[in-house]
Amino acid sequence: MIQPILDEKGMADTHFGEALTAVFGITSSEISPAIHSVRAGIQIIRNLCELRKSGNRGKDERIDIGIGIVSGQVCWGTTGNRNRRTLSIVGHNVYTASLLENQARSNEILIDADTFGQIGELQSRFRSVSLKLREIEDSLQVFSYQAD
Repeated sequence: MIQPILDEKGMADTHFGEALTAVFGITSSEISPAIHSVRAGIQIIRNLCELRKSGNRGKDERIDIGIGIVSGQVCWGTTGNRNRRTLSIVGHNVYTASLLENQARSNEILIDADTFGQIGELQSRFRSVSLKLREIEDSLQVFSYQAD
């Protein structure tokens, strides 16, 4: 899961059990961080589908993944000491991405309207979906990519 993030100039932040947070746009690139994040998400899902096809997992072991992507500002920095430092990312957009990830079905990427507006040709792979998150007062315009 981490290699596509690194390949697309992202940085893996934290693991919460089976969940992973990544951030894009900290390092410079001529390509929009939204494009990098969506391409990484699509590749992660492709890799997982290939793993399933290879039969390297037991019959009862099914790995499902849902991805939430939100574009915008976050607060980030490092915590720790000189011997061990950890990247920390916080803010409303991190929280919203987590909510989208929790709503995403297996092999699905949910993105917000800001991300959708920045991904150019990749927009054709997404469809608009209606999603009301009880944690957010207003409705959120969301777009879905569902792998085959």
